[in-house]
This record gives sequence, C-alpha cells and structure tokens, in this order.
Amino acid sequence: MKSILIVDDEPIIVQGLLNVVHDMEGELQAWKAHTAKEALQVMERHRIDILITDIQMPGMTGLQLSEIVCRQWRHCKIIFLSGYSDQEYLQSALRQGAFDYLIKPADNETIVDLIGRASAQIDQETDNLQIMEKARHQYKEALHLLREDFFSKLISGRVEEGPALQEQLDALELPFNRHDSLVLVIARIDRWPLHFTGKDRMLLSYAVENIMEHHLAEKCRIYSMKRDSYIVWFIQHRKDDGTLRDNRLGLHGYVSEMLEKVQQDIRIVLHLSLSLVLSKPDVSWQTAGQAYSAMYALLQRGIGLDEEIIIDDTDVIRDAASDPSHEQAALSRHIEQLRTKLENNDISAFYDQLKEVFDLVRKSVYVSYTGQMEIFNTVSAMLLSYINRRKLSDLLAKEIDFSGLGNYRMHANWEELLRYYLDIAWRIRMLLESEKEDIKTRIVSEIDSYIHSNLSGDLSLHHLAARVHLSPHYLSRIYHATSGSLLAEKIASIKIAKAKEMLTSGDVKIQTVAAELGFDNNLSYFSKFFKKWVGVTPVEYKELSRKRKLDLREES
Repeated sequence: MKSILIVDDEPIIVQGLLNVVHDMEGELQAWKAHTAKEALQVMERHRIDILITDIQMPGMTGLQLSEIVCRQWRHCKIIFLSGYSDQEYLQSALRQGAFDYLIKPADNETIVDLIGRASAQIDQETDNLQIMEKARHQYKEALHLLREDFFSKLISGRVEEGPALQEQLDALELPFNRHDSLVLVIARIDRWPLHFTGKDRMLLSYAVENIMEHHLAEKCRIYSMKRDSYIVWFIQHRKDDGTLRDNRLGLHGYVSEMLEKVQQDIRIVLHLSLSLVLSKPDVSWQTAGQAYSAMYALLQRGIGLDEEIIIDDTDVIRDAASDPSHEQAALSRHIEQLRTKLENNDISAFYDQLKEVFDLVRKSVYVSYTGQMEIFNTVSAMLLSYINRRKLSDLLAKEIDFSGLGNYRMHANWEELLRYYLDIAWRIRMLLESEKEDIKTRIVSEIDSYIHSNLSGDLSLHHLAARVHLSPHYLSRIYHATSGSLLAEKIASIKIAKAKEMLTSGDVKIQTVAAELGFDNNLSYFSKFFKKWVGVTPVEYKELSRKRKLDLREES
C-alpha cells in the first residue's frame, strides 16, 4: 500500500488527479490538500510515498513543502505540477532531487505512467534496502546461532578434533586454537530476588558474563554461552600473551585464582550470589563433553545447601563415565528444555522434545520408581498449568480423561504414557490453530458488516484497519487469505450490488445513488466506477432494467 498526497490550490486539478489514482490498478491510498498547511497536517498523520504538488502556491511554494515532507519521509518521490512559465522553478526542483514533473494540464495516460514509474522505483529501492538489511541481520544472527550450536555440540561430545575443527573455529570467527587445551567454568546464580522479572534476570546474566570476561580477557581467550539455567565459559590462553605458559600456575591456576575476585565483584556490584565449578586442567576438545557432564552433575546435586561455592572439578572428571548422575543430568536438561518449549507456545517442538525425553528414559540402565514418579509429575504439572493458563480445560475435557495426569498407575507402561501425553499435545495444537482461524474469520466478518453499514462513509484501508486495531498491510493480507478476495474488490462488489439494487427499485435518481455510495456529487467518477465493474453506465443500466421489466410484463 502506497500513500500519495496531491496538493494544488485549484480543486478541479486535485479532483482530476484523485480520479486518475482511484482508477489505477494496485493498492494506492490518495490524500488531498489545497494548501501547504493542509498538506503538512496530512503528512503528520500519514506516511507519504509520493508527493504531487503545485510549484507555486500562496504562502509556501511547492519547493519549500517538498523539503519539509522529505525531512520526515526520506524516501518520498516528488512530482511537481507546473505551468509553462515555471521553467526556472522546475530546474531548481530537479537539481534538488525531484523525481519528475507534469506540465498542466496533463493527460491521464501521462499521469498514470509517471505515478507508475515512481511507484516502481519505490519498490526497487525498498527491495534493495530490505535485502541488504536482511543480509546483515541474518549474518549477525546466524553467526551467533552457529557459535551456540558449535559449543552445544562440543559439550554433547559431538565435535571431533583434527584440521576440520580449526576450519570450524575460523569460520565462526572464534579466537581459539585446536592444538591448545581448554579450561571450562560453569556458574549458577544461587537465588534470584523474588521481585526480579524475566527481563531483569536476562540483563543481569549478561552482566555476570561481562564481569567474568573483564577479569580474564587480558590474558585469556574466552567465550560464554547460556545452557539451561547456567552460564558456561570456554577459556584458552591468549596467543599474544606468553605469561601463562611460563607461569607456574598456568592457565588453570590463573583462572582458579580469579574466580574468587569474580564472585566478590558480582556480590558487590550486582548483589547476587554465584557458585562456580572449575574443570580440571588441560581439557581436550575431544573430552570437553565428558568434563561438562561431570561439572553439570555437581550443580544439579545442588552442591549442598551453601552459596558462593567454588569447586575445582579436577578429581570428579576422572570418574564421570562410571557415575550414573551424568544420565540424570542429561534427563534434567531435556525436561527443562521441554518446559521452555511449552512456555513459548511451541507445541510442535514440545511434541518432539517429549519423545526425546522418553527415548532417554528407555536408554537408561535403571530409573527408580521415585525417578519415574518425578518425571510423570513434572510433565503432568507442565501440561495442567498450560491448559489452565490458556483456559482450554472445558474444550479438552470432552476428548481427554484428565485423571490420567494425576494417577500414574492408570498407565500400563511408558509407551502408553507417552501416547497419552502426545495425544494431549496434539489436541492442544489443533485447538490453538483453530483459535487463530476463528479470530481471523471474526475480523473479516466485522469488516464486511461495517462496509455494508457505511457505504457512504470512510472505507479506506487505514480507517478499516484502525477499527480492528491492525496495521493496514496486515489487515489486507489476512482479509485476502481468509476470504479469498482483495479488500478493495470486496468494497467495490458491495457498492456495485447496492447501486444495482437502487437503480432498479423505483424512480431513484442517479445523484442519490452516488451519494449513498460515498461518491458525493461526483457523478462523473461514479459513472466511470460503475462502468468499470458492470460494463455499462448507470444511465444505460437503468434503461436496460426498465426495458427488461416491460418485456416481462408483455410476456405475462
């Protein structure tokens, strides 16, 4: 949808241009003004894509008006209206970047061609800007996501050492060397103040990362990521700093010494309590996943009841493979991800994640009865909470026995329980999709009803969109997708149907029909509009209708 503002102190010229715009194909919204002051008022309320203005007007020239409009709408295309005596002004206008000009009076074909070219240039410029902006955004976003994916695979044990590893690091613009070992640190914020919002927690988590990097960046290469509710750092010594190689403490000792300082600063500056687990020295890229699992298991067990603890995990790593707690840690991670997907209304992802959780349970050597009950109660509580928040219980109760969410013994085995959960998730998804379609249908119905009741009123896309609290572009899109008709075509079809009804019902004057349909006293434009859709003028249609009635009477 493009907005065109037409400005001229001669009403007949403004109306003529408006008629041409109305007859043009494509989504165009036209505004009119007879003075520069009126034009500025329109500009303040609406975006202006194309400005068609007289060069010489009382009070403010078209050149001055165009400068003001372009300051607010930088990509607006300016078309000047001029007489043959305005050549000097025209030269100045073109030098200032005007798109083109029209010599009054101009024929309709010239006007349509000029507006069409201006519109095409706007589309091209918009496409170019959007493509470049999208490319920049995608590159920036993709780099972050690819880094996150790389380190997620690393701590899952799915990254292999070798020349390809360095190629990955370089491609992701990570300053690490595959030949050098790593040190890992995992942090847990022990407790959050009750009044903290989700946004507060997110901002302070970034602040924690920044404090750690502030203390280590001088001598270390460092990258941080969030994993579940924890923060994980991957650390190497800097290539351009040899002190850690030669120092007795080495990289591991240096990081260990700095962690207490990090803890202290976070307590003083952020008023948060932080517990930390430090990996053993010299973690290879190949064993990073094993190291992470053991460190994660320590945090999952809660590290006692204390806060602000620092644990050096040097001895724990050795026994990680034989410690079943790493399986429990992996299961807990999957369940937490399950909760996140449900809270984000991503039912499809929740559906897939649920199957992964059950696969993990089946692969476990042994899951105690209390462990089974924990998983059952956790997943059931998630679903019940979501159903209640979304007020879906009455709709789902017709198809689902909710007692299965509270009675574990109702399910013969884990396969049956999984089918029960998946059935609930599928039905929730169907309800949510149906709810979206119902909302769209109600919007279309409300718009149709308003059009029928206000045929002589303002039926512009902007006005209709404001009534249903949507943007004009979005309303146009969902109306077409839901009803199968373009909104402008629907308005025209309703007006034509009403016009036919009035023209064939008694001795109604054409002026009355035009006024009833919002054409005011502009019979010429109403006649063109009617002929465009019906094929004959209103006068001809009325005469044909009268003849058909006479013929029917004679036949009867």
